[in-house]
Amino acid sequence: MFNCLEILFDDSYSGMNIDQMWQAFEKPLKVAMNTMLKDLLAREKVCFLRFFGIPNRMQFQLVELLKM
Repeated sequence: MFNCLEILFDDSYSGMNIDQMWQAFEKPLKVAMNTMLKDLLAREKVCFLRFFGIPNRMQFQLVELLKM
């Protein structure tokens, strides 16, 4: 069984570059990720991130930023 964090972006974010998008989502993403990762580590489950509504290049950049 896998856990998946799905992050949904609506059209209001489509004009943002990656830095603007990250600033808008940094705090809620980190809180969600910290909570989820602690839970997953406790259960030894695998985590998948899925981003909807943004280009693949930006998905990769957001995942890299989350790793920091």
